Amino acid sequence: MEKEKVPWWLWPNLLSLDAPLVALAWAWMFSNAWGVVSVPWQIWATLGIAVWIIYALDRIVDARRESNSKLLDTRHHFHQRYSKVFFRVIQIDWPCCMGKQCPACVANPGPNRRRPYVNGNEAGFSNRSHLTSTVENEIIV
Repeated sequence: MEKEKVPWWLWPNLLSLDAPLVALAWAWMFSNAWGVVSVPWQIWATLGIAVWIIYALDRIVDARRESNSKLLDTRHHFHQRYSKVFFRVIQIDWPCCMGKQCPACVANPGPNRRRPYVNGNEAGFSNRSHLTSTVENEIIV
């Protein structure tokens, strides 16, 4: 029996990249709609990584719960087959989402700055220096 070749357009779905890309697109659209001037790249990276981790874990759990493998989609088979690889990548990415050992957190440990503002309203969410700004009309999403 010959293995079926996976079409190129299915790879983002197999690698669980579709949900993080949609989450980033929605966050970008909302930030533009709400007049956000800029968002640090660390916030975008954290959002993408967090959504990817949740999505990948959900697929692995779904694949393990289903006793009849014929009912699983191609994406679930892929996650079941490469679950050790997914767990290793999740193990590496998890500290970045939690703010521990994150290169962005270590690289920018400067003093806490004032909270960001949007249209004059205070909207700060963190005391980490890379999540705050000195620029007026800037918010962290």
